[in-house]
Amino acid sequence: MQWLFPSAKLAAAVVLAAVLVCGCAAGQWGRLETDTGVTQMFEDNRVPKDFRYYVGGRANMPYAIVGLDPAYTFDLHLWQKATPNNRDFAHRVDFIWEPRVWDRFDSGHGARILDPEGNPIGIWFSMYPNAAIRIDAQKQQVIVFCPHRAGEGNF
Repeated sequence: MQWLFPSAKLAAAVVLAAVLVCGCAAGQWGRLETDTGVTQMFEDNRVPKDFRYYVGGRANMPYAIVGLDPAYTFDLHLWQKATPNNRDFAHRVDFIWEPRVWDRFDSGHGARILDPEGNPIGIWFSMYPNAAIRIDAQKQQVIVFCPHRAGEGNF
């Protein structure tokens, strides 16, 4: 069979490749869903005790705090473990919360971390509204990449 338009063959190949790439990659990424209840938990220093907590950035000057369901492991590259609901934890939350410290960012806000199917697996608190979250369902491992603001391109 001969193609009527040579460019149609190339276009078909590009579309097929895009569908395959998107289909394979779509199941690996989680997302953040803003939740004022989570914000309040962090502000009140009363986050769920059964989650495991991690701080991204400097230990006492974090960019983000993640609480994760203990059924999942967390890639600690550039993150440190944290103990919740104590004075040190509240100090870290306060640092994120203060917009006067971060002239370019809004005050901190909370979100639920959702797996690719939309199931909640953790909580998030940061002045950054976005982060890339990769989930390996087989290993039950979560990797949170650099938090960012849309359009900044700082991955």
